[in-house]
Amino acid sequence: YNEYLATQIGLRCHEILSLKNPPSLVVTDSQRFHGTDFLQALNERLRSKDGKVKPLEWKECTLEQVTSSGVLVKEDQTYDVKTRMVSIGWGDSSNDD
Repeated sequence: YNEYLATQIGLRCHEILSLKNPPSLVVTDSQRFHGTDFLQALNERLRSKDGKVKPLEWKECTLEQVTSSGVLVKEDQTYDVKTRMVSIGWGDSSNDD
């Protein structure tokens, strides 16, 4: 994960949000690598489209009792995950219509 990839993800999100009937979108950043680059690219595009759009911001959240497996762990583990999230179109964002 690097700055270029983060910027490209922001641009792809903008493409989806620019569709006539855009879907709801959730992006998480549990690793906190280059999340600022992602939002910068997306906010720049959204701002140029409509100056009334509030900039998107990361919201800190904790997902409790997540069960998953990892690359180096053979069995499932259950744990709490602290992550950052941006949601659009889910009714809980200040950017929702």
